[in-house]
Amino acid sequence: MTPDLDVRSRRRGLGTSQEELSEAAGVSVKRIAAMEKDGVGRADPHDVAAVNDALTRIDAARDEVPLSHSREEREALGLSVAGLAAMAGVSKKTVARLEDETTLRPNAETQRAIRTALGKAAAERELRQPVDLRAERRSLARSCTRSRNGRTSIPTRSASRSVACAS
Repeated sequence: MTPDLDVRSRRRGLGTSQEELSEAAGVSVKRIAAMEKDGVGRADPHDVAAVNDALTRIDAARDEVPLSHSREEREALGLSVAGLAAMAGVSKKTVARLEDETTLRPNAETQRAIRTALGKAAAERELRQPVDLRAERRSLARSCTRSRNGRTSIPTRSASRSVACAS
């Protein structure tokens, strides 16, 4: 079938584990390990074809996944390499390689973890933004209206209800 297929180097180049390849190809981890150790010459041709097809599908799927993040994005959130790595559960070396584009095809799971961590950091940063209470108070005061009985209130979505304003 494909006698020159180097399963180990191709699998590692795609950043996938033997277990992931096993699941994608429908071949046992033992058989994949044997193909990596002994080559594909002695392996069942159906297994070799399944592994080759799985590697091709994994490769195509990696091309569809965009780069997980950029250094500028991380720095804009005030995160260090170590901070992002800790939040994502990956090594500092992995984050640095992704930013330097040393790792051209990062594992999809790693990319998801980093994207999730960046999303959490962005949400936390938004929560920490200071609120201008004076502007909030002015805005609230502008929306207050006086009713016939002289009370000041803020209209709500419900026509029958209103909230009293502080004078």
